[in-house]
Amino acid sequence: MSNGSGSSFPEPEILARFPKNSVEEVRVCLSEYQGSFLIDTRVYYKDGKGLGYKPSKKGVAIRYSKLPALLQALEKARAVLIERGLLTEGEGDDDDT
Repeated sequence: MSNGSGSSFPEPEILARFPKNSVEEVRVCLSEYQGSFLIDTRVYYKDGKGLGYKPSKKGVAIRYSKLPALLQALEKARAVLIERGLLTEGEGDDDDT
């Protein structure tokens, strides 16, 4: 994945995307910024000119080393939602987020 300039991600590598609503989607990407490798979770919005999606300022980029802490936090959130009856054990996609 290297482009010869030392960068492993010349463009963000999209790992996942899902709709947030009718005009926005959430993307999870691998990227690099100033030598730091990042996991970027960001909201993208539809360009009004029909040119696709553009990144918004809504999101978070964390270093790879923080991934275990993020996963642990998300699992805790999932467990709380299940405990409160807001999510079922096997529940998948929900388009009203």
